[in-house]
Amino acid sequence: MAFSRLCIAVVLFGVAISLAACTGSGADDTQLQIPPGALVVDVTLGDSYFRPDRLTVPAGEVVAVRLVNEGGFVHNMRIAGVDDEYDTADDLVSVPDVVKPGKSGLLVASLRPGVYNFRCDFHHTVQFGVLVAQ
Repeated sequence: MAFSRLCIAVVLFGVAISLAACTGSGADDTQLQIPPGALVVDVTLGDSYFRPDRLTVPAGEVVAVRLVNEGGFVHNMRIAGVDDEYDTADDLVSVPDVVKPGKSGLLVASLRPGVYNFRCDFHHTVQFGVLVAQ
């Protein structure tokens, strides 16, 4: 049974985020809503990689990172916030935060200029990348 939750809109240290997909684990594509006008970036989640693992997006514009898990394990995407530390209040996390094999996730953000590291919380020693907002 999927549990719905409210969409979250947060502004932290100049980083504006809007997390779409307002669903619990196991969301399917029909539950992931990309905001109108958002730049869509597709990212494949594999069992030890993001493809691509380097993203360049326009700073200040709404970007929707559409995640597709083609691996055999659960994955997610967590972007370290402006403090460049994981598991802190300014992190951005995909919705759902557990993307099951064969399922999709979404992370919608509008970032100020900078370099942001991202990772999979479940495979953080081998599955990571960089997002550049310019």
